[in-house]
Amino acid sequence: MVYDSGAAVLESVNDLKDPLSEWQGLSESYKEFSVGDVEGVPASFADPAVDNAIGGVDLVVGHVRYTVSGNGKIPLEDLIAVARSLMIQVK
Repeated sequence: MVYDSGAAVLESVNDLKDPLSEWQGLSESYKEFSVGDVEGVPASFADPAVDNAIGGVDLVVGHVRYTVSGNGKIPLEDLIAVARSLMIQVK
């Protein structure tokens, strides 16, 4: 699903054995990544304001991986808001 704003939501089968561990590794290796949570679900955040990242939020619920991607211009806070609204519906 792609919004007029340029944000996109991808729903796929989770292929990460330990998402939190993988995301922590990204946050240790790349300064645009951090780890937090969205509605109590652990998540990876990519800040578009750092190193020209496109920005995004990645999280896993059960066997489903949800990725909210930006276009490099959408603030991280807005991408988190999209992920939050998605998690409210999923939970």
